[in-house]
Amino acid sequence: YTIIVENDGNRTLGPIYVTDFFPPRAKFINTSARPSDQTSSRAAWVLTHLAIGDRSTIVLNLDVTEYRGDELVNRVEACGVYDDEQICAANFTALEIDWLKCCPNDNISVSKTARLDETSSNVILFRIEIENSADFSRVATVTDSLPEGMVLLDSPVPFASYEGDVVTWNLIDLGPMEKRTIDYRVEALWSGQFENQVKVDPRSVDGASSSPVYATAMITVGEFEGERPAPGWQPPDWGFRYVGTATGSICEEPVAIE
Repeated sequence: YTIIVENDGNRTLGPIYVTDFFPPRAKFINTSARPSDQTSSRAAWVLTHLAIGDRSTIVLNLDVTEYRGDELVNRVEACGVYDDEQICAANFTALEIDWLKCCPNDNISVSKTARLDETSSNVILFRIEIENSADFSRVATVTDSLPEGMVLLDSPVPFASYEGDVVTWNLIDLGPMEKRTIDYRVEALWSGQFENQVKVDPRSVDGASSSPVYATAMITVGEFEGERPAPGWQPPDWGFRYVGTATGSICEEPVAIE
């Protein structure tokens, strides 16, 4: 395994605590950097600091001969300190071992809701709820594709990446029978109806594999002050006024449009 820790922020971090959680029944062989702590199930390192843009690489060798699950999952977490505060990032790798397996396990679900912010008519509050109803732990990549015209404002759950219109979260510790919630806010740049989809790709730490699951939320944003024009052709406001007839009457003259 190759662990790469990169400071892509705007402040120097230090120290940085890195912890790798081994796949079940994996055995430690060696590593390119001496661990500060090591057990039968994990290894930890302390990096003194990472300047802005710096990266550090740790190579870890494990013996996984005795692993018998469907997927070989290795998890890692890194936490850096600045001004007595801490920021963390997590990731995992998953190698499919039993690629001829018959039927994926479907005991994971996701739901998604959307509502308008009470104080700002063009800010939407999204909620993603992921439930692991299996009796074993999972990891998962949560990928949310924002529709055109929406930009991410913030998320209490740190995201792994935000590139283009795609926001990604990595969950490395979704326990048995556990439900995890991800809330985040977006800003709509123009009014209209928006449809947003999330994909959850789960992997098993020590159990059966599962197929990806999806959820969709739709919301309508009314017109608001300062909105941008939507891209593409939009029908102009011709100022037409429809003149019809009273209900039940017979129109003998053509209907006029003024």
